[in-house]
Amino acid sequence: EELFPTNASLQSRGISFTYWPKGWVLQKRPRLSGTMAGKKEPYWISPIHKFKLRSMKEVGRFFMALQHYHGDEQLAKKHMKDFK
Repeated sequence: EELFPTNASLQSRGISFTYWPKGWVLQKRPRLSGTMAGKKEPYWISPIHKFKLRSMKEVGRFFMALQHYHGDEQLAKKHMKDFK
């Protein structure tokens, strides 16, 4: 299991911790097509439902929703767009 430090994008949203919560995984997958084919893109995978988040902006919104919904990943994923 990989631990990776938080970045400024999350801290600017008031989310701060020394290391990511247990169970989160960062995968880097190569793009399969387009002008950036072959470039590796990050995906953050949630621990319970294995939701794939593609940007730190999405991760920040998901974490805010996760706090609001007391750790319920399904509700957080469904409503994360309501958080900015």
